[in-house]
Amino acid sequence: MFTKDRLQTVLDYNPDTGDFIWTVDGPRRMVGCGALVLRSDGHFVIQFPKKNYLASKIAWVWVNGQWPWGHVRFIDGDKTNLRIRNLGTANKGMNSWCDKNIAKMEGQEIGQEIRRSTALPPTLQDGEMASVAAMAT
Repeated sequence: MFTKDRLQTVLDYNPDTGDFIWTVDGPRRMVGCGALVLRSDGHFVIQFPKKNYLASKIAWVWVNGQWPWGHVRFIDGDKTNLRIRNLGTANKGMNSWCDKNIAKMEGQEIGQEIRRSTALPPTLQDGEMASVAAMAT
């Protein structure tokens, strides 16, 4: 793993657009060129150093200074939207719950009762609810 300081010496990230740009030359990269590579599963990765990292996790480190405690969740469901406001964290169980139930809640107005058939999320550990709230908005 690497630190936020090390990351910022070679990459520039724009949290408003989700773009990553190389700031130093290296093997197969040039200053000013985009750093994202699209994987076959639809996720962007960045090779740094000699290993592919999920770009969503790199964005999280860039902004928060530490690795995410679980999975990085794309709030709008779009794996290519790397804007920081679109990223949240979730454990594996919460990630699965969101995949199944967020679509059921779309279109519901604030305060409107959600159908009883919508399952509740799995048990959360301390500190996880803030990320879940961000996902549902």
